[in-house]
Amino acid sequence: MLQLLLTFGLFGLLRQIKDSMTIWLDGWVLRTFRIRCPRCLSIKFWKDGHERRKNRCVVQRFYCPVCSKSFCVNTFAPWYWYKYDPATIIGFLWVKSKFGYGLLECARHVCLSSRLPAWKTLWNWLRKFGSLLVHNAARVNKKVSRYRAWQSDEMYLRNRPIIGTVDPHTNTILFTPAWHADKETINRHQRTVLSHWSKVPRGWWTDEHKAYPPSFEELPKDIPHGTVCHAEEYISSKGVCTNAIENQWRQFRRWLFRINGINNQAYVQFYTQLYEVQRNVLNTPLELLMLLR
Repeated sequence: MLQLLLTFGLFGLLRQIKDSMTIWLDGWVLRTFRIRCPRCLSIKFWKDGHERRKNRCVVQRFYCPVCSKSFCVNTFAPWYWYKYDPATIIGFLWVKSKFGYGLLECARHVCLSSRLPAWKTLWNWLRKFGSLLVHNAARVNKKVSRYRAWQSDEMYLRNRPIIGTVDPHTNTILFTPAWHADKETINRHQRTVLSHWSKVPRGWWTDEHKAYPPSFEELPKDIPHGTVCHAEEYISSKGVCTNAIENQWRQFRRWLFRINGINNQAYVQFYTQLYEVQRNVLNTPLELLMLLR
């Protein structure tokens, strides 16, 4: 079987695909980032040939005549200090953030070479680039509508609650991991939602958790609060329900199941924010690239 694959040149085809994606990403860096000399910040430099590196195709080098500094096209790119090609890194981040899966399984989906990166290398990619995605996505205006009532609920993960709110019209979510589901925590989450989404909802629906009624007393009076008793019904006679946020919890649990769960409480905040970015912002790989700027 291996001889058959080598006969048809499958490995060479995969290498050509990876190299073409890497060259396109290098061109995207040139078009997007304002390339300057890293030493004197001069914008006047010369092309200084190409350099072949391990695990990737040739890379364009530049020479600064002002300070005699040599640098490459990826000097200002976030993947500069990694020996793997940017196509593999971007593909890994896209599969991990969009579909979940474990680290090694994500690498098997995107790595076009016979040797996979080590688990520690993949974790370093996720920790660095995932934090950059979360930081840049916080500055993106979320698509939120006030035509339908927002829904809030709580889910327990590793015996700690996560307070969540969803806009059913646009499926925009905001999760807040907490230590206790009390009045102060829920009210802090509600004010964070109003501050980040910059809108006042038509209504706000929750279940009959005992901390919700006192938390709404500190919000503006023009936000109607509706409740539904899940012990008796899923939709009240007035049409109040929390089906949208329950559906988000179901999808979040499936996403956690694909990444084999969270083994430490310290990573709950990181993975929760990463899931928010995936649901609210990431729709195409190009948007992933724009968030890495």
